[in-house]
Amino acid sequence: MNGTLIPADEVRVSPFDLGWSVGWAAFETMPGYDGRVFGFLRHFERLKHSAGVMGIYVPAPEIIETAVSQVLDMNGLGSGRSRIRLSLSSGDHSLIGSDETKDVQGSVMVTAVNVVEQKNQVVLQASPFSHNERSGLSGCKTSSYGDNLVDLRQAHKAGADEAIMVNTVGQQVGNRKVLHHRRTPGSGNRHGENGAVCQLRQPGRCWDVSCQGGRQSVQDGDRPGARCG
Repeated sequence: MNGTLIPADEVRVSPFDLGWSVGWAAFETMPGYDGRVFGFLRHFERLKHSAGVMGIYVPAPEIIETAVSQVLDMNGLGSGRSRIRLSLSSGDHSLIGSDETKDVQGSVMVTAVNVVEQKNQVVLQASPFSHNERSGLSGCKTSSYGDNLVDLRQAHKAGADEAIMVNTVGQQVGNRKVLHHRRTPGSGNRHGENGAVCQLRQPGRCWDVSCQGGRQSVQDGDRPGARCG
């Protein structure tokens, strides 16, 4: 955290940090394979966009990449699959903010955990709720993740593995990782491994979402235009 390797049970965050008190923080979750982050620059650019909208300071990419490598190494994650989370908070500042705060580093936290091998088939639950595509933070990944957790927990209660979320005009948002969660470096497959299958549910209906040859399709004869890719 903030350039120092600290055991998880010794990490301290100010109760006045806006990331903790009101969820004013940006984050990215990145897949790691054998001690290296897959698609680091793409994740960094998305983090940079989210932080830019929120006026949060972003360290240079090489600083973040070095921190990620150190955390992976310290946790013995040099082989196999891992999940890395990078969080940026504005720190202890006024709710109003100012032009100066975006140039002042707040809290920078990197965590990494081992990920067990995922199954080739997952069940997806269509969320009954809508997400606001006209929100001021639309397109940003922020720590204000309550809506997403409501979707995820409801999906688990229904026996599904993940939730599919849509905005007010019916476009999929958020958990797109569900549809390409089997992607691996060097596989040449843009969205998922050949043969990966998901099942998408709604009350009384379901669709099979298949990843074949880098393309995805949703099979349901009663749902016009139901495809992802």
